[in-house]
Amino acid sequence: MLIASRFFGSFDELAVLERRASAEQGDQVGCVDRAPAGLCGHVPPAPPTLHPYLDYLQQRWAEGEHGAKILHQELLAKGYLGHYQRVKMAVAPLPHGLPLDEPRERPPSPREAARWIVTAPDRHGTQTAQRLQRLLKHCPELRHTHDLAGQFAGMLDARDAAPLPAGWPPLAVRARTANGLGSQGSGSPGG
Repeated sequence: MLIASRFFGSFDELAVLERRASAEQGDQVGCVDRAPAGLCGHVPPAPPTLHPYLDYLQQRWAEGEHGAKILHQELLAKGYLGHYQRVKMAVAPLPHGLPLDEPRERPPSPREAARWIVTAPDRHGTQTAQRLQRLLKHCPELRHTHDLAGQFAGMLDARDAAPLPAGWPPLAVRARTANGLGSQGSGSPGG
C-alpha cells in the first residue's frame, strides 16, 4: 500500500480509485487486483509451462539422462524460465514407466475418504464415485468399513436393529451393561 500511495497520493485517494474501478466492473467490493488495466500497471506473468519441452525431456530420458538437475540446466539453455522443482516433478513418473504428461491425482485425505464412505452412493458425483471405487478396490479394510456403514445406514432407514450380528453390542458396552452401568451410568464414556 505504501508504494501505491506514492503513485496515487493518500490512502483515501487510493480507496476512491479502488471503489471507482470496482463500480465500473459491476461489483461492490473494491479490489486493486480487479482494477482496470493500466491502473496498477503490473500484471503478474503466467507461471512457466513445461508443455513445450515434454518431448525433449522424454527424448533425453530415453537417451539415459535421468538427472533432473542436468535436465533443468539443459531446459534453461533452451529458454525455459521455470524452477527446477517443476522439472523434477515432471520426470518423477518416468522411472515407473508412466508417461510424462499423464495427469496424476492426489490421494484423498483421511477426512475426505471418511466422508465418501459415510455418504449415500446416490449423492456422489461421477468423479467422486470413481475415485471411491478405486480406493475401495485398493484397500480391503476400507471396503469392509464401507460395507458396514452401508448396512448401518440401511438399518437406520428401516428402523430395524434385527440385522445386527451376534457379536453386538461390542464387548465394552456388554461389560458396562452386565455391571449395571448401562443407561444408569454417569453418561461419561468411562462409566
